[in-house]
Amino acid sequence: EAVNAYESRNEMFIGDDNPLLQELRAVYDWMAQEKHAKKMSSWTFKQRLPEIHKKFPMLANNFRRMDVNSDGWLEWEEFASFCLKDERLLKTMKRARGLTVYGIDAYGTRTFKEAHDPSHMCETSSAPQLLPWETAHVVEWRIEGLQLSRRGSPVYYGGVPLRPGQSITS
Repeated sequence: EAVNAYESRNEMFIGDDNPLLQELRAVYDWMAQEKHAKKMSSWTFKQRLPEIHKKFPMLANNFRRMDVNSDGWLEWEEFASFCLKDERLLKTMKRARGLTVYGIDAYGTRTFKEAHDPSHMCETSSAPQLLPWETAHVVEWRIEGLQLSRRGSPVYYGGVPLRPGQSITS
């Protein structure tokens, strides 16, 4: 829907009705430090890089890929097109969406363990260390293509029934 709204626009401006485009616009304006910014220099992007990396690590390393015409300026249209159409970004976001790890403290409060935050580091290859205030970790996997039978068990993945505790490999 957002891609269609982006492609069918006559001129893109902050008043676009699509919520995703409005969010992207807010991100772009925050990065450029200017409301309704039309373009942002490479210098501005580099100056803001620590903050951009902290909030949007998937965007921080992609200035060159976003700057399609390689003029050293990231225009709003280039940014929106990159965010909505880039296949590598889509794959990275899909992969990041598939696994979430939370730390749980003594009160049962969940703390999201961000992969890029050194104080809450989460490596997906092995279990991260429990921090002093944590009592447990919760790992949530999102697996596309699971199908439930009529009674809810067994679950099928790719037409193969899965039993509790059974491993799924990719």
